[in-house]
Order: sequence, then C-alpha cells, then structure tokens
Amino acid sequence: MIDFIYSGKSIFGKDKVMTHLFEKEGLSKQEVIYVGDEKRDIEASKKVGIPMVAVTWGISDFKTLEMLQSDQIAHTPGDLFTCVYQLLNSIK
Repeated sequence: MIDFIYSGKSIFGKDKVMTHLFEKEGLSKQEVIYVGDEKRDIEASKKVGIPMVAVTWGISDFKTLEMLQSDQIAHTPGDLFTCVYQLLNSIK
C-alpha cells in the first residue's frame, strides 16, 4: 500500500518540497497522499492539490485538524490504512 516515505524541509514552504519530490521521482498528484500533523501540512497539501491524512499524535490536536478540514484524520497509526483506503476509493 505504501511505496515509500519522503521527508524534506524548505524555507520556502512545504508545498515546494512536495513539488520538488514530484519532479524528482516522476510522480503525479494522483499517486500521492500526504500524511502530516499540523496546520502547515494541511495548507501545503491543499496548495499543491493532493489528498491529506492528518494524524492526531503529532503537533496539532484533533479539534485544530478538524477545523482545518483535512481530508481524513487518523487517531492511531493503525488508522492510517483505513484513511488511505477511503481516500483511494473516493478518488476513483
């Protein structure tokens, strides 16, 4: 279900990191689901136009993530698979 995990930083924003990743790996937006734990992750995924799973065990709490309208919210690492599955089915 997961081909690889990528992490990167940029003073210009997380959306720039994602755009660089797409170009470097030859990925289309339809092949990527972003997983993050804070406001900037949700904002970057929306800016780039890819689906997002927010996780509640990181920086931001559930209410914040819900208010920012992430596509899916995972409360445990095990929830990630359910969230990704639901996103994949909604894309089809």
